Amino acid sequence: MAQAEASREEGSNNGDSRHERVHLSGDFDPDATDSEGEAVGLSYELNNSRNNTNMKSLTKKLLHIQRLLALGRKRRLGARVAARRVASRSLQMPSEAEEAFVGSVLSLEPLMAQAYRLLQPFCSMQLATRAAASTDSGSGTLTDLAVDAIHKAKVTTARAAWREHVEPLRKEVETAFRRHAELQQQFNECRTEYLREVAALRNEVRVRGDPEHCIGRGMTKDVTFFFEPMKALSPCEMEFALGVIKEKLKMIFETNPAVQETMDFGQVERLRELMNSSEVSNLREVLQRKEKVLSEFRSERLSLQHELALAHKRLRRGGCGPEAPNNREE
Repeated sequence: MAQAEASREEGSNNGDSRHERVHLSGDFDPDATDSEGEAVGLSYELNNSRNNTNMKSLTKKLLHIQRLLALGRKRRLGARVAARRVASRSLQMPSEAEEAFVGSVLSLEPLMAQAYRLLQPFCSMQLATRAAASTDSGSGTLTDLAVDAIHKAKVTTARAAWREHVEPLRKEVETAFRRHAELQQQFNECRTEYLREVAALRNEVRVRGDPEHCIGRGMTKDVTFFFEPMKALSPCEMEFALGVIKEKLKMIFETNPAVQETMDFGQVERLRELMNSSEVSNLREVLQRKEKVLSEFRSERLSLQHELALAHKRLRRGGCGPEAPNNREE
């Protein structure tokens, strides 16, 4: 214990001597001049000013970040409000397809039966209150409110289902149909070009005429048929059918007398039947289009005749004096 107290006293004495040395070296140095003291003071002031400038810059940065965050929040809130306004406007202005969908949903028998079941307690309550009360003041108010609320709930639910599920699916189906039509057109073009190229290649390698002349020229291999044009034919494609029939007839009718005995007339008959059926189907489609246009013209003529009769009646009612017979003569 005595040794510990002695060491503490020595440490305290050493600390006091250190402080004395610092004070002596900083303030009571006999060799220090006034200029050195001023330099030390300026260094302290510069350090303080630097600390102040650092604090100011940090504060400015913090304020700038807070402003940016506030602006971001305002923009997000503005975007949400704008989206809600657009959604409310779109809900207020339904399209024809949406109106048709809502009408079909509201006219469903299960939905109407469920609405009737929900309205039964209100009707029974109204009858009970009307029987208990002596006057009929305010009769039907509760039931009317219930009917209005249920109808609005049904309409809102149907419109929400249309906007969230039916309309996106409808757009996807329209896009799929459009894409299918584009791919079908592209396939038809590629198929026609492929048939044209196959026909040209077959014409180049086809061995016909004098067999001895062909053997002398080294043309011993005839055409090998892999592509069957009839498999790519549809009844409504007449332009493509012409090219298919042309190439098919080249495959059937050979100019070499040695192979004329193996002519397949069944394919010719099938081609003829197919051509007749396709022509009949095309003519039927044209006839249906013409009948549709004719019916539209007839309905338009009837509407114009009706409007003309109404105009004559108005002229007869409004005509007076010498102008009336002139109008009749005209």
